Amino acid sequence: MASRPAPRRSQTSRRQPESRSPRAPGFPPRARVARKSSKKSDYIGRRRSCPPRESTMRLHSQRTAHHWIFTGALALTAVSGCSVLGSVAGPSSADLDRAFEQRDLDYLENVCAKGRDRESRDFMRGSASDQEDRACTLASDVRGANDKDARAQSLAEFEATLTCDNAIESLRAYGAEKPDEHDYARSFHSVGAKVAECQDYAGLVTELLPLAKLEGVAPPESMGKRLLNTIGESDASLATHIAEVANADSFSFEASWVSAGAISSWLLESSSFDTCASYVAALGSPHRTSVKTFIEFLGLAKCSPAAGAIASHLSSEDPEVRVRACQALGRLTDPAYADKLRVVAESDSAYTTNGLVQTYYVRDACRDALGKTKLAN
Repeated sequence: MASRPAPRRSQTSRRQPESRSPRAPGFPPRARVARKSSKKSDYIGRRRSCPPRESTMRLHSQRTAHHWIFTGALALTAVSGCSVLGSVAGPSSADLDRAFEQRDLDYLENVCAKGRDRESRDFMRGSASDQEDRACTLASDVRGANDKDARAQSLAEFEATLTCDNAIESLRAYGAEKPDEHDYARSFHSVGAKVAECQDYAGLVTELLPLAKLEGVAPPESMGKRLLNTIGESDASLATHIAEVANADSFSFEASWVSAGAISSWLLESSSFDTCASYVAALGSPHRTSVKTFIEFLGLAKCSPAAGAIASHLSSEDPEVRVRACQALGRLTDPAYADKLRVVAESDSAYTTNGLVQTYYVRDACRDALGKTKLAN
């Protein structure tokens, strides 16, 4: 029996060789993979033998150049005393001290400028040395000393021109130039000494003391008080001389409150109360600030002769004046004015509002003064 021949496979059913399979996306060709795997050492050797890129070579050369430049600059600095930028090393401490003693401002500013110029350079930035920084500080000190000497010389020239006739006018003109506060204070005391030497006490009260009111001087009456203290050390009768010119006209100008504050503060500090009755006339001044100042002074000085004049201000239109009058009468504790205090304590209409609360501060002040008067009598 004849054997049956094996069936022939169709061409389409044959298994395709692996090398002919389509390449998956993202993978290199199989031939290259095979070549890499078969000749790995040769492939790596060829990669190492490839020349570097141009940018890599440029970066390497720049780093090498910077390294040698920096190394050479350090060696030059150590050997020759020159800085990286080629400038000469800074001066010694002795040179700076000598320049400061001689007030050689040009030399110090030149050394300081070199250090600042080094800091402002863009290439290989440097910093100013310690000596150059010290030169800047010394230059600033020399400028301050020169300015102080110039101001002292100007003040000496100002004092040399003062006379009894032009002293106050000279100070007024000097103050119009808006000088430094300390310079004006020294000039003010120099003029005060000249006015006291000329015994112009009326000018002292009505013209000089108000000039203590200068912008930047606070409080202005403190300058006037210091002047009176200085004059009073050499003139024991100063309080008497001032009391002789203290009247309503002496405190009738706009800046009279400066004089009133300086005089009252000085009298209270020096406990000069013997002439307190002379200031009763000053209560007739049209300026309420001056009136309030002297009412307070008379109360603190316990000046009994002034009680009647003080009580007359219980009917003042200014509630602050009425408060000062009540407080002063409370210190004097004169029972003759208890009825007036009681009326004001019960009927005064001035008040302040804090939210829903109304405070009748004039009534409270007079009620307190009335209580002190009753306790004292």
